[in-house]
Amino acid sequence: MLLGASDAGAHMDMLATYSFATMLLAEGVRDRQLLSLEEAVRLITNWPARHFGLRDRGRVAEGCFADLVVFDPDAIGPGRVTTRHDLPAGAGRLFSEATGIEHVLVNGREIVDSGKATGDLPGVLLRAGADTDTVLPPAFG
Repeated sequence: MLLGASDAGAHMDMLATYSFATMLLAEGVRDRQLLSLEEAVRLITNWPARHFGLRDRGRVAEGCFADLVVFDPDAIGPGRVTTRHDLPAGAGRLFSEATGIEHVLVNGREIVDSGKATGDLPGVLLRAGADTDTVLPPAFG
């Protein structure tokens, strides 16, 4: 199973599935102890990266990109869901600010510091085939 939930933004005004990672860490790990913190982090990071063939991402290892989220296991969770009207023509979408995340680094550069966005945007658009090593399932290969 690949952990996650998305309809590619088709129902941003009625579904709040974007908080699956913080919900898993808060409820599944901390509150209900259904799995270890290490296993949950692996399911959120390494497994999707491997599944989608993302090169050198999803794990902390020499030679990998420094994409890191520093969080407090006792405070991590999804925030209150609200509506933001920031889509074209003022359309609304559901939004939730994560709690317990203090720092986020992308490619080794801090994009969140003390829980606040820095404005730095060091990420790049990844393209299938150019930036991935995707392996087709046996039924297609």
